[in-house]
Amino acid sequence: VGVLNTPIGGTVIEGWIPRDGIEGDASLIKELEKRGLYYDEEFWSDTAGTMSTLYNQKVGPLTNFKIAGAIWYQGESNTGRPQIYASLLEALIKDWRELWNMPDMPFLLVQLPNFMEKNDSPSDSGWARIREAQLKTALNVPYTSLAVTYDVGEWNDIHPLNKKVVAQRLFLGARKLVYGEKI
Repeated sequence: VGVLNTPIGGTVIEGWIPRDGIEGDASLIKELEKRGLYYDEEFWSDTAGTMSTLYNQKVGPLTNFKIAGAIWYQGESNTGRPQIYASLLEALIKDWRELWNMPDMPFLLVQLPNFMEKNDSPSDSGWARIREAQLKTALNVPYTSLAVTYDVGEWNDIHPLNKKVVAQRLFLGARKLVYGEKI
């Protein structure tokens, strides 16, 4: 078993989707236009460069490798614009599946963990909205699973210290999607 690992912290999902993947998706363009983002130059750039830079550098070169699936653990940098995250995540999954010519490619999603101090009363947040988008994507897109990590988060560290629990939950999704086990 090999693992192809291409992480870059602090990036937005848009950087991992090819621009033609977004521009070829009429419903996503409509969503971006509705929110005033499609013609916004700031939207088309992120902390690691312009749209599709990460895709071209980190994902495209891996297409010659045979893979069994993908793990997607990202979202915190999109908490400022959570309303379009589900659409972007679905576009990413669609594009990567096309890239590898694997329409049933398993996608194991890691839901954002708890982070920051707890609030005594219910409140809205970009973090909660991203978690909701991740859940909706896992429920609506075939061959996806969601490793819920809210309970293993740290109030003062964006990365859960207990990585073993995260790995165990991802493994359950892999057993179901990749190996066809009844979980």
